[in-house]
Amino acid sequence: MDAFQWQDDDAGALNLLPFGLDEALLPGETKQVHLFEARFLKLFEEAEAKHKGCVGQLLITPNGNVAAVTTLLEIEESRTQDVGVWARLRCVGRVRLKDVEQTDFGYARADVDLVTDRPSDPVGQDTLDACLEAHAACTTMERKLGRSGNSPSDLERVEWGHQENGKLSFGKGLDATRDARREMLCFRGLDSAPASGLDARMRRLWGASTEAEAEAMLLSFSAAAYLPPQERAMALLEEDTLERLQSATAFFREAQRRLAAELALSELSSDASSDGPSDANEEA
Repeated sequence: MDAFQWQDDDAGALNLLPFGLDEALLPGETKQVHLFEARFLKLFEEAEAKHKGCVGQLLITPNGNVAAVTTLLEIEESRTQDVGVWARLRCVGRVRLKDVEQTDFGYARADVDLVTDRPSDPVGQDTLDACLEAHAACTTMERKLGRSGNSPSDLERVEWGHQENGKLSFGKGLDATRDARREMLCFRGLDSAPASGLDARMRRLWGASTEAEAEAMLLSFSAAAYLPPQERAMALLEEDTLERLQSATAFFREAQRRLAAELALSELSSDASSDGPSDANEEA
């Protein structure tokens, strides 16, 4: 499939798979689904035949409304199962929904426009470094606390409508998460060599004029993956790379303060435990 040829005029129609807002994907993330309802099998068939193998997420808010901005997903791989079809979807961009309608087959379709970050001054290296360093400090403290959670790239195969997400931790580091997502975005199929970087086709989907600008966007989306669901959704809506990075950095610094307090309490508790038996022996 080729999302990069989805629409030459940056607009078109997309079939939409419904998800809760807390399951919104960010560029570079993937999701595995098992589709077995007749309406979704028809949705999938039409997406492959008419929409360059692309679908969108129909994101439902807790109040039952539909989010105006959602994700452009590429069907990266699919296999027919005994019942239904399995597919891996990857998020390659964002779109704004227009004129959402229910088809005769019972699934949603919408006309959409690409959503890109607004042109702005280049993001400075100091901003990028600040985000990486704040995340690294959190990673270090979590390791000292003996925690090992899932990174935002750890996605299990799911049955439709029954995804189980583990609690995300700071995992293996933001730089590693970014690199893994770059590799995913550079994948061009089993029959083609991967792109060497965020090339012109990917930059077109993101509205980036240079690879450095696209790399800053990639870091901002990778950082936003660690945020709580509500903040992740806001990052999807955000059209300013700098603001997205600054919001993530502020979250990491607040998490750093919280983790530092937990680490201090843990060390005090450990010291008290080790001192207790010694004092008892002296009294005896």
